[in-house]
Amino acid sequence: HFSNSGLGDIVSIESREGEVLEFETQVSSKNSIETVLCHVEIAIKDCLKKLMKETMILDPEAFDWILDVPCQIGILWFQITWTSLVEAKVSSDLDGKGLGNTVSGYISKWQIGVSSLFQHDLTAAEYLKVQSTLTILFGLRDTTTELLNRKLRSSQEFDWQKQLKYRYAAEENQSYMEVMGRNMNYEYEFSGCKPRLVQHPNSNRFFTFAMYTFMNVNYVLVKGDIETEKN
Repeated sequence: HFSNSGLGDIVSIESREGEVLEFETQVSSKNSIETVLCHVEIAIKDCLKKLMKETMILDPEAFDWILDVPCQIGILWFQITWTSLVEAKVSSDLDGKGLGNTVSGYISKWQIGVSSLFQHDLTAAEYLKVQSTLTILFGLRDTTTELLNRKLRSSQEFDWQKQLKYRYAAEENQSYMEVMGRNMNYEYEFSGCKPRLVQHPNSNRFFTFAMYTFMNVNYVLVKGDIETEKN
């Protein structure tokens, strides 16, 4: 979207689902297309990182804020908070009941709170946002149940290490993903509020494979062909 000032500055970006991300700083469109796209990408990441920082200090008992932030920011908040809850409970509850009582209880509250947003007069994009968030919450619920059935007692156990976990480093204002002791920064690419497939605990196998493949493979351009080499 362009500003109304007549200067041709880019002020926001809209996904195909209708979700709009307002930039903190306008981007000039008077440069080359390559430069403009680079500046737009920077504006997107800066905006999403700022929203993530603000979201991390919101009241977890209220859920209306989900409608005010991009879908991916709301989902990321739940994933980060779930990771922290699980690790806190397995560290303090040696009998493992914390997962069943506390973590599952939080997820139930989240599901009820997010579902209540359907009572609002939602736009098509907001409806998709709520729907996508619930899909992720169902996946977290099922993963928690699996960990409970496996009697998880420590964050060092393989059953937890193999999970795709999301974390937030407040000092650097950076979110990142972790699996099997390897980290990868969350790059804050704008993804809109597109529908998401239901995630099963076994879906984590694919995420683990994809993340490890991405981190441990180099792509080398040789004579016009892409050759894959392991590190």
